Amino acid sequence: MDDEELFTGHEVHELLSDEISGLISQANGFKMFERIARFIVLPKPFELSIELSGKQEIKRHVINDLYAKEIKSLFT
Repeated sequence: MDDEELFTGHEVHELLSDEISGLISQANGFKMFERIARFIVLPKPFELSIELSGKQEIKRHVINDLYAKEIKSLFT
């Protein structure tokens, strides 16, 4: 099993979902609108000069272009 299959697997997604739900919950002081409902695990971390600037700030416009399909799938 390669890394991409591992990150897109159902078991990993379920494990992360359980962890997120446990940490970001009403019991920990989070309101309903602050909770994370859907997410996607990317197969690789953001890279300097691609998704990150020289100061390691996120380039939101680049991320929107590179991951448009994934972002759209979260809202459909």
